[in-house]
Amino acid sequence: MNGTTISIIVGVFFALNLISILLIWFRLNTPFMDKLNEKILNIILFVLAICGGFIGVYLGREMFGYRTETGKLEKWMTKVLILEVIIILIVLSQTLGDR
Repeated sequence: MNGTTISIIVGVFFALNLISILLIWFRLNTPFMDKLNEKILNIILFVLAICGGFIGVYLGREMFGYRTETGKLEKWMTKVLILEVIIILIVLSQTLGDR
């Protein structure tokens, strides 16, 4: 992978993390987001976490105190973290292998 590809990947990860944090903040601080069903929000956060926004979901939950009623999001976040670490290790090994 060249430098441009890595820059694009880093930009996408940054954008997903920012979207995750802002989504949690909007959910807790704006009346418009109160109408959003918590189950739908958890699905959106889970998909964002799988796509690379795990750090944003985790930081948003910790910074703003977002908790779910059922706890399913918390249960799946550890599995997503393991998946994210594996993906990062694969990308790093390919990047370092190209040099």
